[in-house]
Amino acid sequence: LQLYMEFNHHQMIDLLNKDIGVRVVVHDPFQLPYVSEDGLNIRPGDSTAIQVEKYQINRMGHPWSKCLMSGKHLPFNYSYMPYSQLLLNPEVLHVLLAQHRKTQATVTT
Repeated sequence: LQLYMEFNHHQMIDLLNKDIGVRVVVHDPFQLPYVSEDGLNIRPGDSTAIQVEKYQINRMGHPWSKCLMSGKHLPFNYSYMPYSQLLLNPEVLHVLLAQHRKTQATVTT
């Protein structure tokens, strides 16, 4: 796979960021791309090579193990990343902490 990108100066520079260029992420087509965590910065004028390796974990089922098959029992593809991103939002964190305190008060009384 070869990707050639051409950008003008105004498309590449974020005034609030010290990095210039573009940020690229290679991801599974059935999962959301988490550019801030998994992305690579590509500077203008540079040639960059990326090696991608895919692996799969197959867990042994009954009678050797009681492990769940990588979340296959769930109706969705679970990832912690969206929740960690939500916790960075102060308003969401405030609501979650308030709910946690209310739950703890109910348990102790």
